[in-house]
Amino acid sequence: MVRNRLALAHPALPPLAVPAPRQTIPYLDHNATTPCDPQVVAVMVPYWSQQFANSSQRGHRPGLAAAVAVDQARQTVADALGVTPSQVIFTSGATEANNLAIKGLCEQRLGQGRQRQAVPCVARPGTESGGSRGLPAV
Repeated sequence: MVRNRLALAHPALPPLAVPAPRQTIPYLDHNATTPCDPQVVAVMVPYWSQQFANSSQRGHRPGLAAAVAVDQARQTVADALGVTPSQVIFTSGATEANNLAIKGLCEQRLGQGRQRQAVPCVARPGTESGGSRGLPAV
């Protein structure tokens, strides 16, 4: 059993016993989260712990170093996929990536002379009362 970290950080809270993860059970919910390859973790550790900076802020050395690292990563991905680095776009998650794909499709269709494009919006369970609203036609 693993003790709850919150209880360890806050002694006033009673400790909770949490079962240790079992490696023998296959994990089938990779839409929610995916394990990170150990080689990726090894490469990223310095950027998570010592060399962190905003890669958009190239006006100072840490930001410039972060931008160089992102550019190198973009080139590595582009080489692996056989595309140019300008065709590789990093997003913060699935929602941003999906929105970018929808926007790109709509802009392409506008360029072909289609003035409006209907974008269907399907609510998943758990999103009906949140921020998931129908998108206006583009």
